[in-house]
Amino acid sequence: MTSYKRTVYVVLHYLAEKETKECVESILEATNKSKIETKIVVVDNGSDNRSGENIAKYFDGQDNVKVLFTGENLGFANGINYGFMYAKRVMKADFIVAINNDTVIQQDDFNEVIVQKYRQYNFAVMGPDIITKDGKHQNPVQGIKWNRMRLYRFRFKKRMQYILAHFGVFNGLLKINDGAYLNKRVDKDVLNPKLHGACLIFSPDYIREFDGLFAGTFLYMEEDILKLRLEYAKMVSVYTPDLVIFHEEDVATNMLVAKSLQKKKGIYKNLLASSKEYMKLTRKQSGGRSMRRLFEKMASKQKGIKYRVDERIPGGYLFGVLFMRLKMRVRGLLRLRRKVFVGKKVTLQSKKMLAVERGVTIGDRAYIDALSSDGVRLLTGSKVGDGTVIRCSGNLEKIGKGFRLGRNSALADDCFVGATGGVWIGDNTICGQGVRFHASNHKFDNLDEPIKNQGVECKGIYVGNNCWIGAGAVLLDGVTVGDGCVIGANAVVTKDISENSVVAGVPAKIIRKRGAK
Repeated sequence: MTSYKRTVYVVLHYLAEKETKECVESILEATNKSKIETKIVVVDNGSDNRSGENIAKYFDGQDNVKVLFTGENLGFANGINYGFMYAKRVMKADFIVAINNDTVIQQDDFNEVIVQKYRQYNFAVMGPDIITKDGKHQNPVQGIKWNRMRLYRFRFKKRMQYILAHFGVFNGLLKINDGAYLNKRVDKDVLNPKLHGACLIFSPDYIREFDGLFAGTFLYMEEDILKLRLEYAKMVSVYTPDLVIFHEEDVATNMLVAKSLQKKKGIYKNLLASSKEYMKLTRKQSGGRSMRRLFEKMASKQKGIKYRVDERIPGGYLFGVLFMRLKMRVRGLLRLRRKVFVGKKVTLQSKKMLAVERGVTIGDRAYIDALSSDGVRLLTGSKVGDGTVIRCSGNLEKIGKGFRLGRNSALADDCFVGATGGVWIGDNTICGQGVRFHASNHKFDNLDEPIKNQGVECKGIYVGNNCWIGAGAVLLDGVTVGDGCVIGANAVVTKDISENSVVAGVPAKIIRKRGAK
């Protein structure tokens, strides 16, 4: 069972010095006896009242409290992201708790419950029971289930309210809905609810995939966009009453904006901007789903296996890939009269000796000279990357042996294959960028003759099935690589490698066997 060692709390601070100090102190006190290490990152989000400097001085000497300064107000999401990235990259957090500065934690097993719930649900984001100063409960959020018509009506209403607030008329129509909070506590875990932004607990799964919240908003609707993101990525959110925090709302906002009308204008303006971003995301995701299904269907048919596209790739990007592949397919039909994909500026020499099967891809600027006794064979679903060179004969005095790339095997960009002595690559083998095969070797024993005139000896290179050859590796003439081998980046292979070996170094040596503990 994986052990989780560190939880980092990201506290977003703006102006309200007293509340931030109380929040940090409550975290320190609540987690004082926790077996999981607690770190706290306070992000001063452009405060102009020196409160950030005062907080840094107040906690000076506390090794587990770090104060960061953004230099300007980045808004809610980007302020959180500023601390999120520090927690992720520098502090190597297992869990990140993004929490408002006007909240207090009193629960001494807060860290432990987080780990317990993660093991139970494998969640991406979790929210606690958030109790307001008047005893209401903000989680799970009882928000609107948005559709296109509701979004249009909402934006029209906020636009009208913003205009009225700007001119200071019809104040009775400018009522702010502060949220439909619950009078009673939900006393059981709820899967996939919308979660309140006052406290968001991010798991290792979320931290691996994302660098915080969606960065396109300044304030408001972050919870709606987070739910949209999780649904699109098929990730789980959880509300649990087993975690509790206390929340005094809008302290920083109220300090900044004293006048009610001015505050309303700011709210309407940010709601309009955030709802516009939400609409953009829904359109992208709706188009993305249709395009993704089409792409998956075509790719699965071509590859002969079930193919899945990452949920987060937008439809516009997939459309661009499909259009590019269509152009490559047309080139394949024109140049090779085969159902294959050929990139731009591809050079093909001795095409009669080039045999390509269904679904082969030849990338941009690739160079293939198939002049050899056995020719060049690119089997079903194989790929030759951009800028890769395949040269089967070193000179015209004696043609070379040839090259074979197995089914669903791939040479990445800028590889070199010198196949004078023959290079044979098995099925499902992948080669990283800049891998080189040299299937010939100059003779050099005669001291009285220039090396270039002594000729070459050619034994050939054989690579088995299901191998992974790292970027920049070099395979020299005469070597045989068994099935299932892994060759480290920049390794130089000079001797045979037995199957399922992991090798690295110059010259390459076996460092372990795959599957061995």
